[in-house]
Amino acid sequence: MTDAEIVWMLSTDESDQADLGQWLARLTRRPSWHTEAACRGAGTDAFIIGRGCNAAVNARARAICAGCTVSEQCLDYALADVDTMGVWGGTTGRQRRAMRAAVA
Repeated sequence: MTDAEIVWMLSTDESDQADLGQWLARLTRRPSWHTEAACRGAGTDAFIIGRGCNAAVNARARAICAGCTVSEQCLDYALADVDTMGVWGGTTGRQRRAMRAAVA
């Protein structure tokens, strides 16, 4: 987050606060494809995988992604946002970092 964004968020100007409300709405809105995702309702515990997790935990998350009809959109979403954590579009954070590096 930039300094300008922080100042804007802390502003007491009413017009800025209206913009803040719109910004928060955009921030919390899920992408339209999310309603069709195989992971919907599975809970984040299955996909936010910590360091040192065993291969079976990772494989379970990726198996859900393998049968998903929107995994390509999910992966595009995760590649566009470097802050995404866990398994997205059948890939781990490490795999997405490597994909971004290969393109750069």
